[in-house]
Amino acid sequence: SNKRIKHLKMSKRVTQQLLHDLKCEVIQPKSGKTKKILIWLHGLGDSSQGFSSEFQNRFGPDDTKVILPNAPIRPITVNFGAKMQGWYDIASLDRDEFEKNEDVKGALESRAKLTNILADAVDEMDNSEQVYLGGFSQGGAMSLATGLMYPKPLGGIISCSGYMIMRHEPIESRIHQLDSHGPILLWHGIHDPVVPKVHAMKTYEQMKDELPDSQLVTTYTHDYEHTMTLPQFLQIKQWIEDTPKNK
Repeated sequence: SNKRIKHLKMSKRVTQQLLHDLKCEVIQPKSGKTKKILIWLHGLGDSSQGFSSEFQNRFGPDDTKVILPNAPIRPITVNFGAKMQGWYDIASLDRDEFEKNEDVKGALESRAKLTNILADAVDEMDNSEQVYLGGFSQGGAMSLATGLMYPKPLGGIISCSGYMIMRHEPIESRIHQLDSHGPILLWHGIHDPVVPKVHAMKTYEQMKDELPDSQLVTTYTHDYEHTMTLPQFLQIKQWIEDTPKNK
């Protein structure tokens, strides 16, 4: 039966690949032709599987390859040291405590690996503006941390239910001094109990103050908690298809 499962997976255009020490699920575009690449990062304790079926069945722009990296397994302090997939440790859900004890080392290690995956995608497309980086929750935070330090403008950076990490670190270690980083799409639920909207928006306001091209930042709030919904997936799909830089 294992062979059958593997066959079914392959028939759905999905392969498992090890990219720069991270296990990744790679979903080929429905059309068979890759015109854009989206790298999507899951949240704490989740995995690529949490988004795989959405991107295969509901989302998938016909010409976009989707790469779903898996975060390393590490002990998570807020979960009593239980080991799970996380891009960095989280010490507390209290935002002041979290920032005071921020796992900068873990975030930088993850950023280095994700930057290598991003660079490979840029090489494959031969155009940084045909590559998108996004994620949910901790994955959204990592997509901003990685995308804003990339030395070329991307097609877009997406953060759903995320926030800006390392915001008390020197700006030159967080935001690459480009004229433009490309469009940035931010989504947040107004009832989010995990990453309260007030905190997320505070970090995003700081980010916008520091960006050279803050007019390219689009923020949406929606009437949900800490989750992603079908309308969000569809809007992200539309946003990637409509991004004017890629016309």
